[in-house]
Amino acid sequence: METHVDLAAIEGALAQLRLSTDNAPDVNRSIVTLAAGSKANEEVRRRLADPKILPRLVEVVECSLNDSLEVTTDALRCIGNACIDNEAARSRIADLGVGWARQCLQQGDVELGWLAAQVLHNICFDYVPAQRACVVAKIHHDLISLCTLPGILKSADVSMILDLLFDLTGDGVLDAESVWRDVPHHIITGLLSLPHYHITHVSVDDFATIVEVCLTLLRVATVQTHIVANKLVDNVWRLFVDIERQLDGLAANDAMIAEQRELLQPLSSSVLWCSSDIAANPEFSVNYKRDDPFVEALIVLVAAVREADGLVSTAVSAHDTQVLPLFSEAFIEQGAPTSQVLSLGGWRELAAACQILGNWIWKVSVSEIEPLVLTRNVHMGLWSALRFRLISTDSPGSSMNDEIIHSIAGFLLQLCRGGAKVCEMMVEHVDANDALAALCHSQTPQLKQDGVRLMQALGKGSMSAREKLRDVISSLETPDETSNALQME
Repeated sequence: METHVDLAAIEGALAQLRLSTDNAPDVNRSIVTLAAGSKANEEVRRRLADPKILPRLVEVVECSLNDSLEVTTDALRCIGNACIDNEAARSRIADLGVGWARQCLQQGDVELGWLAAQVLHNICFDYVPAQRACVVAKIHHDLISLCTLPGILKSADVSMILDLLFDLTGDGVLDAESVWRDVPHHIITGLLSLPHYHITHVSVDDFATIVEVCLTLLRVATVQTHIVANKLVDNVWRLFVDIERQLDGLAANDAMIAEQRELLQPLSSSVLWCSSDIAANPEFSVNYKRDDPFVEALIVLVAAVREADGLVSTAVSAHDTQVLPLFSEAFIEQGAPTSQVLSLGGWRELAAACQILGNWIWKVSVSEIEPLVLTRNVHMGLWSALRFRLISTDSPGSSMNDEIIHSIAGFLLQLCRGGAKVCEMMVEHVDANDALAALCHSQTPQLKQDGVRLMQALGKGSMSAREKLRDVISSLETPDETSNALQME
């Protein structure tokens, strides 16, 4: 229901605004009148959309910003109200530019920034030209900075800001390379920190929105190079772990929770593969040496996997403060006498670690690979984990299960680059033959290929290892399979 307003007073305020060229007290009073009148009266909003009024409102925002916060906020409300369901007004504002909004967002004032974001939301809602103008002006950078301010956690409607950020960075406005061209370092780190910062304060839907925005950034090749060069891969890892933490916290037997899981699981997979792509960057092994804390943390994670009594578990010591920050609870043993069984999130963390380390191994020397097997025994738990996922898991053939198996098999394949001693040590494990046989007989073509490639690599690396695999090779069903598995050259 519309509120009755004194239209004569509104007309007088509009006339005062048209005629004045400065922010005299009369103009400021006019702004207060127009802001109050436009709040719930469509006719006032329509008059504010006048081509001569909108530029003056923008001028008032810019001129009053350092003098009167009250006038600035009232002028912002006038602009926002004028653009409600009014495409012509949105078009005029887009043509005028959004530098005034950037100035408001950059003040470091949460309430002013939130109001400016709300105004931009009205301008950009379902209107691509305005969205494009905001991206060109780098408004999305300022929204990210706003979302990192401590006070934003108390905002009643942070969802609105996140939705606006999602709209600006989506495929419908500009391509991702254009959206994130020349993005500053502090904006990259700021955006990657948002999921962790807001994880306990926003809904699952809002958390997913933040992750979606992060993914538009992480898929850009120049950004991936920047992440490697500036050693931000652990920030991406934390993003992945935070998603898994959310998933592990959702009950499995609730219909609404099931929808949330369906929302988050693809995002987790996307971040996992982005992490793998980043680790495949030629400079990754240059910037992340063997003694780097992040690389060591991943090695600790993989080496902690073990099998007992038909269950795969792990235990990273809660006292290992060097690597602890990179793990979720799925990998931390809190001083208990026994390790804990891996949750699904723990399995997916293991898969992500295998993906990243596999790409790291691809670029390092043999001398750096050997100790991983001969000293750290990283392969031992992986054979057991592989066998478990192939034979004992209750979700064979699922895309998630296949993803985990593919990641583990890929890492074992890269370890074979370590030479004869490594290959011989790897096939000595009690679960090696069973795991390889199950992999080679998988009904999933990709996994079957993974098994054949792994068997070839082990056999090529050592004749002794090849002899130990004879039983597995002979178990293959067709001559073609046997031939392929024996082609070690």
